[in-house]
Amino acid sequence: MLVHPPKLLHADWEPIRVTHARTHLTDEDRNAMNSTASTDELPSSTAPLAGVRVVEVSSFVAAPLCGMTLAALGADVIRIDPIGGAADYKRWPLTENGESIYWANLNKGKRSFAANFRDPKAHKIIRDLIIDAGVLVTNAAGRDWLDYDELAAIRPDLIHVQVLGRADGTAAVDYTVNAAAGFPQVTGPDNLDGPVNHVLPAWDVSCGLYAALSVASAVYRREITGAGTKIVLPLEDVAFATVGNLATSPRPNSASPDAAASATPSTAPTAPTSPPPTAHDS
Repeated sequence: MLVHPPKLLHADWEPIRVTHARTHLTDEDRNAMNSTASTDELPSSTAPLAGVRVVEVSSFVAAPLCGMTLAALGADVIRIDPIGGAADYKRWPLTENGESIYWANLNKGKRSFAANFRDPKAHKIIRDLIIDAGVLVTNAAGRDWLDYDELAAIRPDLIHVQVLGRADGTAAVDYTVNAAAGFPQVTGPDNLDGPVNHVLPAWDVSCGLYAALSVASAVYRREITGAGTKIVLPLEDVAFATVGNLATSPRPNSASPDAAASATPSTAPTAPTSPPPTAHDS
């Protein structure tokens, strides 16, 4: 069997119907859109990304979080997994029945089917779906059938988002990127001699949200110009860009006064030159 739908968590399986028609709002829809309505309360046709279809070939956190976010904004997100599940399908924590809470939460609101990733005929089915949808989000590496140039040659306005570990294509994960950025050295009490890691996959989450923003921006750009977009988003770049944006220079918890003096103004303690403000942005 080339493809088959797995058990879906939040929707019944239905044949995938492809349409490029733009969603038009009815008067009833417009009346439902008011300043106090949440996305959940709006008709599906009035959600911000209604009418947008996204194919997701992914695993773990960043790319699935991107797809989850797009689905919450109204996009029709179709996750494609290998038969039997991707590497994150049984990831801890598990329920008493052995189902991954982590996997279920990051894939809520999506449709899905499973395919034999080793079968060229399945590759063609997936490629046809991507070309019809017009948006691909993936963190899969080394799969020629997901290559941007080949897909864009057929559909020039394709939006193609690829999440990588590093910009050169080599592997990296949240906790290795976090260590490379130096944050374990500034986590924990000042008198602790050694790094402290944290359990929140902060860079995965940031990367996933950046990816979702990039899709929304590219869709808007395509509506105006008709142009597609190739987006490469390395996890490591997200971390180091954030370090730069925060003007942070991580230093060890047990740093000497000399080390503290050489830190950036945002991390080195200094005496205030004026009274502190009564309120500030966080």
